[in-house]
Amino acid sequence: MKNEHKILIIGGGFAGVKCAQKLSKQHLPEGTQIRIVSNREHFEYHGALYRVAAGNTPLEVCFPLREIIDTQKVDIIHDTVTKIEKKKNQVKGASGSTYRYDTLVIALGAQTIYFGIPGLRENAHGMKSIDRAIGLKNHIIEAIESCAHSKEGKETCGTNFVVVGGGATGVEVAGELVEYAKKLSTMHGNDPSNVHVDLVEAQNRILGLMPEEFAKKMHRRLQDLGINVMTDTAITESEAQGVLLKGKNMESKIAAKTVIWTAGVRANALIEEAGFTLGRGRKAVVCKHLHAQGHKNIFMAGDVAQTTYSGMAQTALYDGAYIADAISRTLSGRALSPYKPRGVLYAVPVGPGWAGASVGSLNMYGRIGWWVRRLLDLIVFIKIAPLDKAWRAFGAKHEAGELCDHCKKEE
Repeated sequence: MKNEHKILIIGGGFAGVKCAQKLSKQHLPEGTQIRIVSNREHFEYHGALYRVAAGNTPLEVCFPLREIIDTQKVDIIHDTVTKIEKKKNQVKGASGSTYRYDTLVIALGAQTIYFGIPGLRENAHGMKSIDRAIGLKNHIIEAIESCAHSKEGKETCGTNFVVVGGGATGVEVAGELVEYAKKLSTMHGNDPSNVHVDLVEAQNRILGLMPEEFAKKMHRRLQDLGINVMTDTAITESEAQGVLLKGKNMESKIAAKTVIWTAGVRANALIEEAGFTLGRGRKAVVCKHLHAQGHKNIFMAGDVAQTTYSGMAQTALYDGAYIADAISRTLSGRALSPYKPRGVLYAVPVGPGWAGASVGSLNMYGRIGWWVRRLLDLIVFIKIAPLDKAWRAFGAKHEAGELCDHCKKEE
């Protein structure tokens, strides 16, 4: 009888997909079973969702899993993981199914948190999925259209926008949004100068994880686009018609029908619920081989692992590939190579055709920074999808409303 070893990957993001892809190409012992459980039938490239919200095609960020994973080697299961039972070596799904494992790879990514701020969950738009990005795009269009024949002032109609969170996503969204909203306003006969975007950040500067000189340059770029950047300012309440803010010696209210929340993320809550040892950001503490502390048969990848560059797509891809190799080595009795964090390239767009890129001590801005970002996008696409599909996504010029079949099913 064959000695079947069950490898279970939970999470269909960067780390999970890359791990499945690499494992499918490894020479594993006969009888090895590889399964990946994902709550979506497609892979989403979150790094480009800000462009979807500003009218670009979702085809740029959507890859059906069955087109990028070898289904002859890997079983793809569409289910939402609801519980990890370490002592029983099994995972429960929302479908009622139980998935047993000998080796578990946890690549569940991050989830949005609202810090208990009143009204935020109900009234703010998020940016964690294609669904949310398309919903935001439609809301922006409706908000601008509502002003076309409105006699309301710009403070009470739909041309005021508040983006909360000065990290990379918030900066990208604000930069793209101001140009998109002005374009829509012009199309509908509104005065584009009425468009107003506030970027609110609770810390004393934006892009807190990036070099200070780089962040200052990006701050100035946002201001050049007409965006009001408010640092040292926190949101205390969100309402249907605006937000309440509190800063140093000030409290104020901004009227806006569109609030976009990009500030709060944490490692998937299932990590904490399962009782793993947690570190900063509620991420799992890992050993030198990315095993969860105290669990030699459980690996942590991407946003759920406490590593130096956790939270970056480049890191998640690297983690997935490393873990696939580690599993192959373990099953063949070979020694594991220690995990060594790999430096990342920062490239943050701020408006169409302009980006800041930071590579080590070298910073690049403007059109060259934009092309660095686009090159980074292409590299990510190539690492996830076959070359023809990667190139198609990279150069997608379809109508903004067009969706891939899998996105249509899950919108």
